[in-house]
Amino acid sequence: MGIADKLLRSLRDDRPSGKPIRLVFDPRYARPITGVPMDPHRGENIAAFLTMEKLVAADALIAVELASMASLRRVHTDGYLESLADPGLLSRVFGMDFDPAVVDAVVGAHRLMVGGTSRATRVAVQRKATVVHLGGGFHHAAPDRGHGFCLLNDIAVAIRGARAHGVTGPILVIDVDIHDGDGTRLCFADDPTVHTYSIHNRSLDDRTAIASTSVELGTGVRDARYLDALRSTLPAVVSSVAPELIFIVAGTDPAHDDRLGDWFISEAGMLERDRLVMGLTQRSPETPVVVVLAGGYGANAWRYTARWLAEHLSGRVRDVPRAEDMTLARMRLLGRDFDPNRGSELDIRFTEADLMGALTTARSSRFLDFYTREALDLGFERYGIYDRLRALGYRHPWLDWNLEDGAGHALRIYGDHPGTDGTTPPIVAELVARRDRELLADGEVLYVEWLTLQNPRAAASRTLLPGQRHPGLGLLGETLALLIMLCERVGLEGLAFTPMHYHLAVLGQGRMHFLDPAREALCRALMATGEPFAELSRALAAGRVRSARTGEVLEWQPGPFILPLSARLRDRVTGPSYESAVASAMDDVGVVVLAVV
Repeated sequence: MGIADKLLRSLRDDRPSGKPIRLVFDPRYARPITGVPMDPHRGENIAAFLTMEKLVAADALIAVELASMASLRRVHTDGYLESLADPGLLSRVFGMDFDPAVVDAVVGAHRLMVGGTSRATRVAVQRKATVVHLGGGFHHAAPDRGHGFCLLNDIAVAIRGARAHGVTGPILVIDVDIHDGDGTRLCFADDPTVHTYSIHNRSLDDRTAIASTSVELGTGVRDARYLDALRSTLPAVVSSVAPELIFIVAGTDPAHDDRLGDWFISEAGMLERDRLVMGLTQRSPETPVVVVLAGGYGANAWRYTARWLAEHLSGRVRDVPRAEDMTLARMRLLGRDFDPNRGSELDIRFTEADLMGALTTARSSRFLDFYTREALDLGFERYGIYDRLRALGYRHPWLDWNLEDGAGHALRIYGDHPGTDGTTPPIVAELVARRDRELLADGEVLYVEWLTLQNPRAAASRTLLPGQRHPGLGLLGETLALLIMLCERVGLEGLAFTPMHYHLAVLGQGRMHFLDPAREALCRALMATGEPFAELSRALAAGRVRSARTGEVLEWQPGPFILPLSARLRDRVTGPSYESAVASAMDDVGVVVLAVV
């Protein structure tokens, strides 16, 4: 049972606790594109959170249909649509080289999301409701071109579809993504019945449109200016247009922690923005409203939409888990079928002992004395790991292991089966781990000796971090969640590894801590500089970081790094005595600065 099936099952079991809302979503949206910092699980996380909070009705999750070529031709030229098969076109739109093997998958995912926005629009119009599409928002795509990660303009396709199905009144597009909604504006430049409102950092096209409002605020915008600009411009537009149908392009990239944005809107500011916009659209409860996600880059993008929708549904602000905690919750939802205490729904020929592992038998032939090869292979399939690899062009992922590795038990996932000529396919993931009883002396942890998640096919469109040979797969969050679940199932107190470079420790900070308080102090001091972690990691490797107090070059100090799972271990690396030791060590480190060479 996949994530969409589990969500649907949960939706049927739950009862809504607030105002009804309808969601459009498809798990096939989760197609990563190497080099694009979009979380492929953004929509899935929002749906899962609203499900866990019991805020969605039984019919909330609406299925998606692939956009027809006829619907695409209402907006895009035939020449442009024919060019979508060209890897060069995708390279220009996404700003990186594209492997021809993934072109069809990327175009298919975008076309599916276009169908999702059209489906959301039909439901909104038919039911005079607000429908949230957990995808889409490709507002940069114009009739004859795409750019800014946008291949096809789903908003324009949905509007033309609505016109074809009887919507004759004024339509308003409210675009609050940080980037200019230039493509949508161009699609309707000569149409006085479609008004496009865009509030953004800088305008991308100076061509005018008959019915449009463009609010350009520049860079470095903070809450007060953003919200004041919205309040002083948007209400008048909504009033004058008197729309029969409204689209909200609800990009979360104005947020202070967005990886591509250059504004500094706080969590409170983002929530107030969404309240304001939704409030204006709800003045007439009969007006259909369609919400699309649009831009939002980094692991936290989903949290802003989830917080807003949760408040809209329940009437109160709810705590939203961190991205890594949501990943773990999502993986646990998928992992229910692997829990022997709940029984098995799997129609396969392995025994329960084969699937779950048996600690008392065949210990030398199981990964970490617990998992059979078949259980691991099946797990990677069921948890979606292989699907993610297929989306990256590795069509036949293949698992191998070596239980005789001197450093621990080794797993390797290859991008394909070995060739008939004896050639070895590329390794995309490799893990060497062991059950360690020496690190803590009085407890047992899972120690990761080696972990590689790499995409050898991806072009290095950015400078690689120290220790990297290829760009990553975008699977670190899922991998960490699986390792945590493994520790819990086997009964280990924690997860440990030794980060050989600063950036590896930053990725775990907040949940993981160095056993040695002095190493923890150095890491925190480096983070306090505010320097981007990638640049600081390279600077450390090159010997360009010095202590402001002594002038000495600071070297990165590898050491055991722990994610505690037991109460005893959490107290050891987060308790008062540990924090006191860290504070004392930070006084010795002093303030660090990046020496520009």
